[in-house]
Amino acid sequence: MKYLKNRVLPFSLLLFLIISCAPSQNIEVSKSASNAGGPQTLIYCLPLTRIGIDVSVTKTTTKAGPYAAYAQKYLSLSGAPSTDSEVFEISKVSIIPVNEPDPDQFYAVTFKSYPSNLDKIFSMTQQGLMLDLEKAWKSISSLINSQQRKPVIFENTVIEPVITESIDTFYKTILTDASFVKVPIYKKSLDIKNEEDKAKDMADIILKIRKRRLKLMMGEYEYHPEGEALKVIVKELNKQEEELMSNFVGKKVKETRHFAYSFTPNGSVSKELLWFSEQNGVSETAKGGYNAISATFTVKENVVMPEDPKTAEKTKALNSIYFRTPAITQVSVKIGNNILADAKVPVFQTGKIQQLPVMP
Repeated sequence: MKYLKNRVLPFSLLLFLIISCAPSQNIEVSKSASNAGGPQTLIYCLPLTRIGIDVSVTKTTTKAGPYAAYAQKYLSLSGAPSTDSEVFEISKVSIIPVNEPDPDQFYAVTFKSYPSNLDKIFSMTQQGLMLDLEKAWKSISSLINSQQRKPVIFENTVIEPVITESIDTFYKTILTDASFVKVPIYKKSLDIKNEEDKAKDMADIILKIRKRRLKLMMGEYEYHPEGEALKVIVKELNKQEEELMSNFVGKKVKETRHFAYSFTPNGSVSKELLWFSEQNGVSETAKGGYNAISATFTVKENVVMPEDPKTAEKTKALNSIYFRTPAITQVSVKIGNNILADAKVPVFQTGKIQQLPVMP
């Protein structure tokens, strides 16, 4: 018994050891930042993920060339469009996740002395509000430029004269002393060339450009340019040929429109964006002959939803800070059953709020 009594610590000494070993209340985190203030208070906010979806629809207008009917005859070109047409296509679909401060998740960190590892835990974004642990997820932004439609113009390129001169011969009978004599009379007239003659003249010029360009590149002329000079000459000849060829094969003009949507998903959800038709373009409402373009958000992880902010305001964390782990969400943009774009996006608002200990 004497041995045991010597081994029993006094109650006061035991209480002192328990209190001294317990973590000190060096940091206090409140889920309500309304009453926070002072030099020893730091306010931060948990992130919220907004997902932007941009759908680009390109309209291609084809204008038939004025000499399309003679493309096969004079240039051996098949398939030249003979009529004007319009075709629509979905040229690009972008999924753009952006992290923003969550207005319902502000926190106030009050500390007696600044913890040594707080800087390592906090990784603040440029806004200075959003907590992004160790920069694990980076915001993605995109600048969208629309293409302005340009009018389709066929240059009135005159290479050969459009007026031809013809000489008609008439005979006039003249009575001389001995007999009647037919005397030729020449009459000049000006005629305007028809469309086929104009097309033939233009096709001949195109063939001449090709021959002269080939001779130039093979060095068959007495003057043979080299280096940049040769490149410039060949480039200009190509431009001339392309412009003349457009009178046979036509011209195409593209006009792109962008439709931007923004979502803040809170779980698995699907949303129809717009309706599309290759012949008629896009529509904001459902119509016959149009296919729906939809966005689907599917959470790929087990998610613990955050607490009700009203209930969370009453609680405080000691020597720890709140952070939120994002949940991976599959984002898919489809037209019918065809996937136009998909991406796996970390979504913070569907993640779990946890406490991260801070060293006192």
